Amino acid sequence: MSTSSSLETKNRYAVCVGINRYQVRDQLIPFLRYAEQDAKDVYALLIGHEFSKEHSYLLVGEEATWEAIQQALTTLLLTKARRDDLVIFYFAGHGVPISINDEDEEAEQEPQSDIFLCSSNFNMQQVVDERGAWLRYPLRMQKLRTDFFELAASRKVLFIFDSCHSGDFFGKHYRPRTSENLATRYIKPFGENSTGRVVLSSCLPHQTSREDERLGHGIFTYHLLEALSGRAGQEVRHDGWVTVGSLFDYIADTAEKPASGQEWCRA
Repeated sequence: MSTSSSLETKNRYAVCVGINRYQVRDQLIPFLRYAEQDAKDVYALLIGHEFSKEHSYLLVGEEATWEAIQQALTTLLLTKARRDDLVIFYFAGHGVPISINDEDEEAEQEPQSDIFLCSSNFNMQQVVDERGAWLRYPLRMQKLRTDFFELAASRKVLFIFDSCHSGDFFGKHYRPRTSENLATRYIKPFGENSTGRVVLSSCLPHQTSREDERLGHGIFTYHLLEALSGRAGQEVRHDGWVTVGSLFDYIADTAEKPASGQEWCRA
């Protein structure tokens, strides 16, 4: 019996999330215009590329609570997906940095901080005030990394973030120098033991992600859709395939160019 395994993808699953408005109104999180359409268009594109409609999730607007997103990720990444299945998690919405409120910390210690992806029912004041809420929130980058990205049985996992500060997915120990080129930081593998697990983010840890009225999308997602739909030729290799490498090279080059329409920040 052969012990070798095929690299061919067997099943394809997706969780696509987009949020324009938030249920908790007394917090300083501005509404967005195009995050929900971004998620719908990415979902439609993936379903058109043999992703399972029956076992994929589109969560937009009020449906995109942190509980619903957590359940979708648990179902696909931790339960359903096997070794040679492909799982994509796409998120369009606000990403905000929040430091933990810990009165017992020594004054000379740097406050513990993380990036929070804002679900439709995100309660910023609770997360700021309550240490337990800060630690438990499932869409905090560190928990997304340790509870889902690292624990997935699949060797083929792609997280795509169109949100501010999303380049901080790997935390402070992976933060590159600010002088580095954006293209070198778009995609990072999580080390030797996670071959095929990739993160594609719209901006660096210290940057904001933007949406453009002229494009009708987040700027990053617009170029992502252009590439994956075949409307842009630069990302296609000579053999006709779009790879993760050619994709991030294309987006890094095009998304950094100034947009010409009115812009809104996803921060």
